Amino acid sequence: MIFKEEFPVTKNRGSYKLTLFDKQRLPVSPMNTWSMNILSVNLEVNEIYMCDNDVLSILEFSPGFFIKHKQSITMPQSRNIQSRINHIMLDKSYEEQVLVILTQSSAIFIFFPQNWDRSPLKIDNHLDEFDDNSVWSCAIYGKTLAVGSNTHEISLWDLDTQTRKRLRLHDHNIPCLDYNSNGALASTSIDSGIAVYTEGSRILYTKPCTEWGWGIKWIPRNSVCIVKSMPTTNMSDLTGRYRSSLPTTYYNVYADIRGQFDIAHAGQYFHALTRRIQGLPDFSESESEEYLLDSEMLLDKEEDETQELDDFLIIQTSKSTVHLIDPSISTGKENNVSNMHVLAVFIPSLQILPGNFSRLSLLQIIPEFSLCIIGNQFGPEIILLRICKMKNPGNRLGWDYGFRVEIPIILDGRILALSQSNYNDYAFIFALTESMTFYTFKITKHEVEKMNEIRI
Repeated sequence: MIFKEEFPVTKNRGSYKLTLFDKQRLPVSPMNTWSMNILSVNLEVNEIYMCDNDVLSILEFSPGFFIKHKQSITMPQSRNIQSRINHIMLDKSYEEQVLVILTQSSAIFIFFPQNWDRSPLKIDNHLDEFDDNSVWSCAIYGKTLAVGSNTHEISLWDLDTQTRKRLRLHDHNIPCLDYNSNGALASTSIDSGIAVYTEGSRILYTKPCTEWGWGIKWIPRNSVCIVKSMPTTNMSDLTGRYRSSLPTTYYNVYADIRGQFDIAHAGQYFHALTRRIQGLPDFSESESEEYLLDSEMLLDKEEDETQELDDFLIIQTSKSTVHLIDPSISTGKENNVSNMHVLAVFIPSLQILPGNFSRLSLLQIIPEFSLCIIGNQFGPEIILLRICKMKNPGNRLGWDYGFRVEIPIILDGRILALSQSNYNDYAFIFALTESMTFYTFKITKHEVEKMNEIRI
């Protein structure tokens, strides 16, 4: 399938070409389905990391992506509990590459892929006052490792001293964390909330819908595409829906590709989406009115109050919705915690997610192309969104924000994991399905300005 479309940008963030670079079955057995992430690809040493139960599999590949098994490492038991792996993350602590492994037993193992003979660092995240200490999410900033767990707390570990600071920002499990380059930590939770914690101990919070939160990423504000026109779609006025008199743009995406959103086929779980399509809040009308504030007040902020946040927006995914959030705009305070403004909302047409819809928990960002890559975990769909804004002098913010759907990519099996590697002028997206089929998509700058092309 070849999909080409002219993209009417005024500030070009890079027209792109996406191709299916490689597809092959991996030499491993089927793996644990409901882990948060079981895949990382290391292009520095040409290795693929995958996990199943308590085993980390290390695969190596040649430049032509010929893949073979290299070795397997079994995580040691912790507190007489099998260390089943819930999440792996490849990142850098300062300049040193690390592979962080989180387990059901609360044990955290940090390996060093440049030297597998080096003993891993082990951290015990257990807290005696909790029954469920399983760890599910992490992020690194310098020598600080942030870990989210089913204790409903975030632990900030100093990797040099192995001491921790405990944060209670949520009332439920925490499946995803992300740091921005200024050291601000974003988190999302099963309690539906989104929290931001800055190095100055400032806390921001918002609850954009009643669905469980699954994925969260920072995106540089200057990576948003400036466009001449927003895509054709059905838009609703959501002023007041998010306890704010500033505008929020709603997009029922795929409306211009696959037809109108059909709520009748959504199933009982999605009955609340009817209110969204009508522009009504998840919250009660009285609750929404109570927090409806004057827009003149909303843009007032103290000098340097949000310097760690001004350069960034937040992408958050829940069960069936994606939110674009501006943490630098406060919509008032509750219990001395600032709320954050929701700029845009995206709900995929359920006609494109038939039967196997589970959760939009697989989230990757490619800022160089303004792309948001979202996987329907345990469904076959990968959704490519481009994050856009258009000048609007009548808008108090000066801009309308939104999502442009590039095209859905339907794989031939249900997706277990997504990963990516970014470079200045190209990026790879990696997808793994339950049949152990490994997909490699390559995104490069298109030779024709303002033309996007997808070949799959």
